[in-house]
Amino acid sequence: MPTIRAATHDDIDALVPLWHELEATQSRFRAYPVADDAEQRLLASFRAAVDAEDGDVLVAYDGDEPIGMALVHLEHPSRQSDELAAELSRVVIRSDRRGTGLGKALIAAAESWARGRGVRTLVAAIFVANEPSRRFWTAIGFEPWVERMVREVGPA
Repeated sequence: MPTIRAATHDDIDALVPLWHELEATQSRFRAYPVADDAEQRLLASFRAAVDAEDGDVLVAYDGDEPIGMALVHLEHPSRQSDELAAELSRVVIRSDRRGTGLGKALIAAAESWARGRGVRTLVAAIFVANEPSRRFWTAIGFEPWVERMVREVGPA
């Protein structure tokens, strides 16, 4: 049975293949090109989350093998409110483990993480065109809240 726990610095390098899998899925939906140093930025964001009081990287392990992850951190989703939400990003389950309930378990762990910090809301940003992702989040009770729209204005 997989276990889910907060990552430590010793886990971070082992999460890179999961990120590559996530990027392979999401790349066709991106409005902006991925930077040449994206992997270094990712690793820095994971290190920051591990060190932060207001964030974590939750990792699902099967033995010593990472099979899923989610970055979670506290944010103010509204400029007109002092209430915090737990924002989820970089959520991915290894492709051969999808459909097993592991995604739901990872989000339940994020829910517990949020409750433990007095937060009542989870927020997840997904690409509108990513239908499998939309189905997953809807199936576990998430509802659309804000839609960001983009339009190119021409060369910089």
